Amino acid sequence: RFSVGKILKIVGVLVVLLAVAVGVLLFTDFEAPRLGAKLVAIAGQAAGIDLEAESFRINLRRGLLLEGVVARSEANGEVMTASLDLLEVECRLIPLIRGDIVVERIVLQSPRIEVISKAPQIGTSGDTEPAPAGKTGERTAQESAEGGAESLADRPRPVSIGELSIVDAHFISRSETPGGAVTEIADLDFQLRDFVIDDSAPSALVGTSGSGRLSASGMRFDEHELSDLSGDLTADNGQYLLSGVQASGRSGDVRIERLEVDLLQSPYRYRVAASLSDVDLNALLEGAIGAGPGRASLSLDGTGEGPGLAGAVADVVVRLEAGTLPSAPPLQSIDRLLGTSLDRAAYEATEIEVSLVDERLEIEPFEIVTEIVRLKIGGTVEFEGGIT
Repeated sequence: RFSVGKILKIVGVLVVLLAVAVGVLLFTDFEAPRLGAKLVAIAGQAAGIDLEAESFRINLRRGLLLEGVVARSEANGEVMTASLDLLEVECRLIPLIRGDIVVERIVLQSPRIEVISKAPQIGTSGDTEPAPAGKTGERTAQESAEGGAESLADRPRPVSIGELSIVDAHFISRSETPGGAVTEIADLDFQLRDFVIDDSAPSALVGTSGSGRLSASGMRFDEHELSDLSGDLTADNGQYLLSGVQASGRSGDVRIERLEVDLLQSPYRYRVAASLSDVDLNALLEGAIGAGPGRASLSLDGTGEGPGLAGAVADVVVRLEAGTLPSAPPLQSIDRLLGTSLDRAAYEATEIEVSLVDERLEIEPFEIVTEIVRLKIGGTVEFEGGIT
C-alpha cells in the first residue's frame, strides 16, 4: 500500500536519476565518425578548401569537437596548409538538427599555418579577358531584373560567430620569388568577437569582419624580430585597423598607435602612425659606429600603397639624446687635418626631421653641437642610387 511519503520518495529518486543522466549526457563525448565526415566535407566545400579530421565527437554542452584537423587550399597564386590539434565548435544543436547553423564560439587549439606565395610563371599574366563590347563587368539592369530572384535565393548567407579564439598558434608566410619576404609569428593568441564571414566575398580577408585582441611571444619579418607583441584588431570587410600595438625589439620598444590597411584597393593602401623608443643606435647599426652614441627615439606618420617604397609618403622625427661621437674614420681624418679632437667628443641632444617621398629620403639640416665644433648635417638619400 503506497502512501504519499513513499510516492514523494519515488519521485525524488527519479528526479535524481534524471539529473544524473542529464549530467552524464552533458559531459560525455559521443563518437560520431559518419556524421563528422559529412559535416567536415560540407564545411570544406563551403570554404573552398580540402579539409580532413582524424576524429569527430559530439558533446551536448561543448558542441562539436574535431581532432587532428588538416586543411589545404590554393587560390590566387597562394598555397595555404594548416593543421591543428583540436577544433571546438560551440553551437546550438537543436537548430543544427533543423539545418540551421548557430555558432556561439569556435576555438582553434595549437594551429600551425603556412602560406606560400608561388613565383609567377614566365609568360603568364594575372589579367583577365576583356569584357565584351558594352559590358563593364557589372550586370545590366535587365540582367539584374531577370536573375534577381534566383541570385537572392542562391546567394550565400553570411555566417555569424559569437567569438573566435585561436590559442597557441604558429604562422609562417613566405614567397618563392627570389628575395621574397618571410614572416613568422610564434605563440599567437587571438580573440575575435562578433565574427562574420561573408561567403559571397572574393576572398576570406575581404569577407571578414569582427574585433578583438591579439598577443604573440615573437614575430619575425626577414631579419627583423619583435617579442612580447600585443594589440587590438578590427576587421571590416577588407578594411583593417590595428591599434595600441606594443612590442619589444632588439634595438628598442615599438608602439603602433594606428595602422589602417585597405585591401579593397589595388594595390592595397595603408596609413600608419608609430613610434620607436629607447633605441640603441649601435645595436641598430650592428656595431658599425662603435660605442658612444646616445640613445634615440623616433616617431613616424605616413601613407603608402603596396609592399614597396614607391608611392610611400612619411614624416619622421628622430630625437637624439646626448652622447659621444663614434670613433669613425671620417672624424679621425678631420682631427688629423684640423688638429681637433672630434673622435669620441661629447655632443648635445638634438632633433632630426626626415621626410620620405616615394624612394627619396630628405634629411633636413640639423646640428651636432660639441665643445669643439658645431657640425651642420643634411642631405638626400636615393634608395635606387646613392647619398648626396
